[in-house]
Amino acid sequence: MQGGLLSSSYINASYARPPNYTATGAAVASSQDTQPEYIAAQGPLPHTVADFLTMIYEQKCPHVVMLCKENNSPKCARYWPAQATETFVSDGRSVVVTKVAEQITPNFTYREFTILPSNEREPWTVKQIHFTLWN
Repeated sequence: MQGGLLSSSYINASYARPPNYTATGAAVASSQDTQPEYIAAQGPLPHTVADFLTMIYEQKCPHVVMLCKENNSPKCARYWPAQATETFVSDGRSVVVTKVAEQITPNFTYREFTILPSNEREPWTVKQIHFTLWN
């Protein structure tokens, strides 16, 4: 934090651990020793898209479930390529995103794309399910 403001590359994200279940099916919080299974995050802002993509790459997230379109109002910046390939840049960070597949259905869009930060050699493939009827 500088001058009371969060860094422009701040991503609001947390590791999430699955609960344990009792014999009766009640959920119980898991211990800190349990390996996180996913990251819960807010969608990126326009100036943090490259940072968001870098987080996905660094943490090797295989899937992204997007629930941020409410009442036909976008709640986050687009972080997948509009065309075959797109480069996202923020704070000197550059990330190339390449479309592999896209399938649009009435309720959701399935996307597969690769992420390659400029300082890396091997792309990472991500599968995204974007729920479009989320209200």
